[in-house]
Amino acid sequence: MQAGYVLVDDHDFETAQKMGCPVKATQGGMDIYPPGKVTGFSSDHVTISGKNGSKRLFRSVNRFEVVEAAAAAQE
Repeated sequence: MQAGYVLVDDHDFETAQKMGCPVKATQGGMDIYPPGKVTGFSSDHVTISGKNGSKRLFRSVNRFEVVEAAAAAQE
């Protein structure tokens, strides 16, 4: 996954979770939660864990975007 890739369907979230890509959540261009790794997801929510702990965010009202490419995140 490349930086800037927007996660939309379950396959996207599963891939980001497996690869450990840092993901940020935004609403209307504003960052809602700092970048972190996807630790769980459902049809309604996405859980992101980062420096500030874990946050469960509504999937329908947030935009989830990869911050770093997968290879860079694993180094």
